[in-house]
Amino acid sequence: MPSLRDQFLRALPHSILESFRDSSEGGLLVPAQHSEVGNLEVHFDEEITVCLGKHTHTHFSPWESESQSVEERIAETAADAAAFVESVLSDEWIIWSAPNGSGGCFTEDAGSLSELPGSAKAFRWSGPVSRDVA
Repeated sequence: MPSLRDQFLRALPHSILESFRDSSEGGLLVPAQHSEVGNLEVHFDEEITVCLGKHTHTHFSPWESESQSVEERIAETAADAAAFVESVLSDEWIIWSAPNGSGGCFTEDAGSLSELPGSAKAFRWSGPVSRDVA
């Protein structure tokens, strides 16, 4: 049975696959496009965890899938994580964090910069986002 890592790599478009490097922790890494954003890292164990710099992270778990077989759950989870990574690298997500340690990410159709805590900083993969204009 293919691993989450193998399925994730298969699900990535070749143009993005070339951006990844092996990380020192056994995962995969895309070097930061902007230093304030940080690296995008993908870790694999029972689930896939995508870390967006030191700002936030998100989980993709095969156990949340509604597919019946383990193989289908792994493939679906890997495809979902790969689609998320592709959209982050395409600047479709706002990544944010605040000094108190809170953080998250959202697409413009699902959130607004005005909803962020006042002290939060916002970014896209390519760099900082003005709180006045997304």
